Amino acid sequence: GYNACVKLLANIDKASRALALEAAPREYRANFSLNYQALFPDSERHLRVDVLEASFDQQSEIWVNGEQFEMSLEARDGARVLQEAWSDLGAVLVRWQAIGATSGKEESASKPSKAEVAGALFTLDKAWAHFEFKYITELIDIEERAR
Repeated sequence: GYNACVKLLANIDKASRALALEAAPREYRANFSLNYQALFPDSERHLRVDVLEASFDQQSEIWVNGEQFEMSLEARDGARVLQEAWSDLGAVLVRWQAIGATSGKEESASKPSKAEVAGALFTLDKAWAHFEFKYITELIDIEERAR
């Protein structure tokens, strides 16, 4: 469940660092409300389960204080792009895992290259940062309008 996801996200960050991948820009966090700045204190990745869950959820509406608010098409598209990047990274990792189950030439043919792994991690990080920006910014706006 939740703890396994936290561990997986930490390992994604660790792998990205080990491959010396620069994190996608996250300067937008400086404009977050204080509550969200506490959750995202700097420009490091800080991959959070709740952001990933929100991308899976893909609901267009959010209810706050009994009032319905619509998420933008851009936020929903960002969720879709993040899910595609998540799936692509998963496919690369499945190939990596399958190496132990094969032998001979099949093994070298199916093993993802370092560049492939790095590319999948980089694409995920870019998609994550874009969705995080749209999602959190819209949540902040919704919270302000609901007051």
